[in-house]
Amino acid sequence: WKDILELDDSGAIPAAAPRQAAPTPQPQKQPSQPPGAAWQARGLAFVDYAQKELWSGAGRTDKVYKRGPDLLTPWEYLLARGISPQQIHDYRLGYNPRDIYDKRESWGLPFEVNDKGNPKKVKEEQGITIPCLITKDWTNRAKDLWYIKIRRLPGKINPLTGAPDKYASINGGQAALFGADNFYFSCKDPAGKGVGLLTEGEFDTILADQIIGDVCGVGTLGSASKTLDLAAWGPYLMPLGWLMAAYDLDPAGTKGLADLLGKVGSIHPVRVPALNSGDKDISDYHLAGGDLYKWLRYNLALLGFPEAQTEPEPEEIPEELQRAYAEGRPHV
Repeated sequence: WKDILELDDSGAIPAAAPRQAAPTPQPQKQPSQPPGAAWQARGLAFVDYAQKELWSGAGRTDKVYKRGPDLLTPWEYLLARGISPQQIHDYRLGYNPRDIYDKRESWGLPFEVNDKGNPKKVKEEQGITIPCLITKDWTNRAKDLWYIKIRRLPGKINPLTGAPDKYASINGGQAALFGADNFYFSCKDPAGKGVGLLTEGEFDTILADQIIGDVCGVGTLGSASKTLDLAAWGPYLMPLGWLMAAYDLDPAGTKGLADLLGKVGSIHPVRVPALNSGDKDISDYHLAGGDLYKWLRYNLALLGFPEAQTEPEPEEIPEELQRAYAEGRPHV
C-alpha cells in the first residue's frame, strides 16, 4: 500500500503536484481526398492516350529501357519484370513517348509563375505511366484517379543523393494507397482471416497481386518515404486479420518500414530473401526463381495464421527460404 499511495518512509502523503492545464483539443484529421474534377478529366485523358501508345504505338517500338545488357521497348520491359499483359491492362499501365508541357489551368491547377516570371507548366515526362485508380462507388465501379507516376528513362540522377532518380509524378496528384481495391475483398472475409501485404512500390504490388492476389490483398504507399494516412486508408487495412509489410532490402526500405511500424504497430514485417547479389525486393525474388506462394505460406505459418499453423514439410520449403531463415524467424 505504501508503494501504491507513493508514501515515503515516514508515511506522510506527498504534496499534490500543481494541476496541469487540460490539453487543447486537436482538430480531427480529415482523410485525404483525390484531386478535383478538372485534374481527373485531364489525367484520365492522359492515361487513355498512354495506354494506346503502349499497346499499339511507340510502346512497342521505342528501345529506351535498359535491363541487363539489352535495350527494351516499354512493353518488353514490363514483360521482363514478370508483369503479364492482363495486369498491364487491368492496372491501365501506359507509355508517354515524349515530354509534354501543359498549362496548369488545363489540369485545374492555379496559375503560377517561376523565378523568371514565366508561367509554370505541368510536365508529363516520357516514360511508363502508372496511374493510381481507386474505386469510389462499388455499385457502379466508378473510380477516382489519385495520382500518375512515371517510370523515367534510365540516366536521370537525383542531384541531392547522386542516386538514380527513377520516378516522377504529375503535379496535382494526391498520395494514396495504390491497390486499395485489392484489400476490399480481403476485408470482407466473414471469418476475419483476411490477409494483406504492403510492398514498397507499384511494380512489386502489380506482380505480387498477379501471383498471390487470389489469397492476399496487395498494395503500396508508393515508396518507402510515404506515410500512411490512417484517416483515409485505415478502413481498408484495419479489418484485416493479418497485415504484413515487405519493403526493399536497402537503407531507404529499412527506414520506411521502421516509420510504418511506428505508426501501425499491428503490421508484421516480413523479409524477402535475396537470391542473387544486389536483389532487394519481391520482383527480384520472383525473377530469380523464388516461389511467392511458398514464401507467403511460410511467413503466415510463422505468424500463427490459423490455416497455416502446421509447419510445412521440409520438402515444401524452398531451399532459399531454409538458408535465409536458418538463423531465426523471417520477420525483422
